[in-house]
Amino acid sequence: MTMVMAAATGTSIWRITIGSAIMLVILAILPQLVEPYQTVLLTYGLIMAIAALGFNLLLGYTGLLSFGHSAYFGAGAYLVAFIMRDFGVHSMELCIHLCLLLLCSCAVCRLYDRHMGDRALTVRHGAAGDP
Repeated sequence: MTMVMAAATGTSIWRITIGSAIMLVILAILPQLVEPYQTVLLTYGLIMAIAALGFNLLLGYTGLLSFGHSAYFGAGAYLVAFIMRDFGVHSMELCIHLCLLLLCSCAVCRLYDRHMGDRALTVRHGAAGDP
């Protein structure tokens, strides 16, 4: 919720900040209190929620249907699968703490973006008849 939305609904920004901080503390403590299986399920649910928010932003507010989100989501899933297979990592919690993994994932996303962007421009120029 943005400040404009908070002001429009009469909700205090401090109330939103305190509520968010409490939720962050609960999510930080939760893995120590529950079994690893529930933690993995919660993580998968939150990942799917982030993907759904992206679709809601584009399709719900603007009316644009874009499969680009799904392409990046799939590219990230393939990257994780390759890391688990090739580097012998059996738990993704170990990979989260590695800065090298973050840099590697940024580089892979950049290369994927470059490849898909070139293809999109080729299709656009080919359809418009431009050289």
